[in-house]
Amino acid sequence: MEDKVVNLHEGHRQRLKTKVKKGGLNVLDEHEVLELLLTYTIPRKDTNPLAHRLIMAYGGLSGVLRASYEDLKKCEGVGDETALFISMLPQLFERFIANNKNIDFLRNTKDCVNYFISHFSVSDKEKLIVVCSNNMNRFVKSFVIAGYSDVEISFDLKEFANQIMDKRVKNIVLYHTHPAGSVEPSMQDIKTTEEILQLCCMFNINLCDHLIFNEFNHFSFGTSGLLYNLYSKVKNKFPNNRNIEKMMQNIGFLQKPEEK
Repeated sequence: MEDKVVNLHEGHRQRLKTKVKKGGLNVLDEHEVLELLLTYTIPRKDTNPLAHRLIMAYGGLSGVLRASYEDLKKCEGVGDETALFISMLPQLFERFIANNKNIDFLRNTKDCVNYFISHFSVSDKEKLIVVCSNNMNRFVKSFVIAGYSDVEISFDLKEFANQIMDKRVKNIVLYHTHPAGSVEPSMQDIKTTEEILQLCCMFNINLCDHLIFNEFNHFSFGTSGLLYNLYSKVKNKFPNNRNIEKMMQNIGFLQKPEEK
């Protein structure tokens, strides 16, 4: 009977993890985020009731994360390991922010390239990483588009739209890996970029660049003039969208082909 209950909990946890893998933590409610975090220190019990109790006690997820180790230990169901784990999270966030407080990575292509090198790597599978920033070019979030394989990108535009429909998101940069091939974009890469650009134009979000990396080199849609051509194409396709011209002017390193 106990094994059956554990299996039920495990199934629920796996569903939460699957949701996060596909859409990031933003797709979860506050109590679900805490519930999932608690599973790493409480592996064989249902953490949902404890997550609800903690959020009620501290007024929300941020209140729980601000709570001290000593205060958390006083809560029913919170052991030493759990109290220590939760109390360490804000310290981890502070260290991350301190190390990245000067990120302003959309000023030019060089900043974008450096951001990729410092945060990501070229794995053995082709993948597309989306980095989002606000109107001050500060990092908001990043996510990996699902459905990548050894040779090509395939993704759900609806899922992508759900991710960028965040009021904080004003700019995005696409990071795309070609593990075993040339950094030159394929026809499918160009088609995918155009589809993403059309979505960005609908939501008035600047697509600043699409950078393709392999182990030794990189290619920029922005500085090559390819992104400018795609903006022009989308502008002609949607002539009534006056924001597209403004978006083109806002991207300082969007280079016209003849300027190469």
